[in-house]
Amino acid sequence: MKRLLAILLALMGLLCAAVGIAGTVLIGTDDVVNSPTTTLKLGGAKAVVSTPGLLALKDATLQVSATHDGGPVFVGRAHPIDATSYLDGVSTYAVTSVGTSGMSGKVVDGDSKVIPADPTKQTFWKDMASGPGTQRLSLDLDGSATAYVIVPMGRSGAVSVTSGLVIPYGFMLSIAAIVLGALGIVGAWLLQRRGSGPETPQQNSDEPPVASSAEADSSDSAVDAEERALEPTRAMTRRATALALTALLPVLAGCGMVPSKVEPWRSDSITKPAMTHDEAVAAMKDYDVRNNTAIKASATSYDPVAWAKADTGIVFAQDRIATTIQKLHKDKDSTPLTHTVKGLYAPTFATYPMYSIVNVDRAADGKTSHSIAAFTRQSAVSPWLMAANASYTHADLPKPLAAGVASHLTDPEKEKLVARIGDLTKQLNAGKGSLVTGELSTIVEDFMGFGGKPAAFRLWSSEADQFGPRGSIQAVKVAGDATLAVVSLQADTVHDAGKGNVWKASALDNDYLRATGQTTKAQMLRVRNGVTVVLLVDRKGGVKPLAVSADGVPL
Repeated sequence: MKRLLAILLALMGLLCAAVGIAGTVLIGTDDVVNSPTTTLKLGGAKAVVSTPGLLALKDATLQVSATHDGGPVFVGRAHPIDATSYLDGVSTYAVTSVGTSGMSGKVVDGDSKVIPADPTKQTFWKDMASGPGTQRLSLDLDGSATAYVIVPMGRSGAVSVTSGLVIPYGFMLSIAAIVLGALGIVGAWLLQRRGSGPETPQQNSDEPPVASSAEADSSDSAVDAEERALEPTRAMTRRATALALTALLPVLAGCGMVPSKVEPWRSDSITKPAMTHDEAVAAMKDYDVRNNTAIKASATSYDPVAWAKADTGIVFAQDRIATTIQKLHKDKDSTPLTHTVKGLYAPTFATYPMYSIVNVDRAADGKTSHSIAAFTRQSAVSPWLMAANASYTHADLPKPLAAGVASHLTDPEKEKLVARIGDLTKQLNAGKGSLVTGELSTIVEDFMGFGGKPAAFRLWSSEADQFGPRGSIQAVKVAGDATLAVVSLQADTVHDAGKGNVWKASALDNDYLRATGQTTKAQMLRVRNGVTVVLLVDRKGGVKPLAVSADGVPL
């Protein structure tokens, strides 16, 4: 039995020692098992990107290192939707596998004239490293969709890439395996030595041994002394055996740890929220810079073009009229405006463009107001632009859905929402109805034409897809199985003096009329307003206006 145990212990010791020696060679002191470095001659490709199957792992950390012969290099990690948008139209080298011979992949053709935007200035990266020399990035993989992108910067040149799997405490475990392997071998030797003592002489079977009483006593004493002398050795052997057997299994298990494969993600099945709270905070800071630059430009050069870098849709249209009126009065006011995020309603999207609805505090000249604003983004490299905005004093705003819960509207849900918005516009055009209350009632009265004719309300955009990048509606599911919608409307008012009569526009001293060039005598004067309404639509289709704002827009 001892011989068998010694053999097993020796084999396990040899195995563990071999694993430990291999680990010290493969893993190294940095705890990374690296693939051979692969030099990629990109040719016309402008970037290197991972493919879905390459990172379809969980419980693993991958380290990617890159060096560019032509200068600095960038290594970044992003959601695949962002990475795809960033590299739209760009010729890339797609890495499909990493093995003992290094990396392999293929060139995905694009437009040779399209160059990726400066990666260091983009805000969608989850992690990034850039600069001259070798740049490294560690990717903690949890099975979710992710991608890495390598962009060589500076002049053209080959890119050398190394991919490695991080083994936590791998080098220390390898050393421990060697030590425990040695202990196992020593323990086996001690067991073998204890079991191979001197042989007892054979006795003649015909002549039983005869010994005197004195000889017997002397023999017993010698045996007892030998047993006592061997006891420490036996104890050490037992302890060594127990230690080796107890520690060997977890060490081998640790040395044998491998990441788990998961099903590779598919581009047609992944989504991402348009914004996280931290991204919203960063987006508002960036928006404030662009918006305040436009405010300053409109107060000096009176050029509304600057607003295009901050706003779009109905807000940009209102900016243009406001700048023209500012020029009429030679108004030089350029008080900066800041936006602070108070809440976020971010739908999920499978591709760009995207939009988010943000509850913000707007502060200017020591005064703070509250509003619900919709922001849109055309691509991962585009800035967030304000597309709609409605102020409120007090509003019972809904709670957003928990992170990870699908908040985008299905096509049938979009159809129902458009129908309810259609009911709202019908009531506004009629000048009465259950929804025409509060601020909406005031707007209907203010926009009434001469002679009592109501203004004509319709959706701001004539696009077929009203939820698209140029549409009139931004909507998201919220708590309580409800929908929060920001709706942009256009209201046209006609002041008809009647047949044979004219308005003397110049005598009216109206800023809007002057800004739109209506300064002569005319039978009809036209006024167009952009109206933004924030609606809460419950599960039964009930509609509740939460915020309303209106301002003049060009004809």
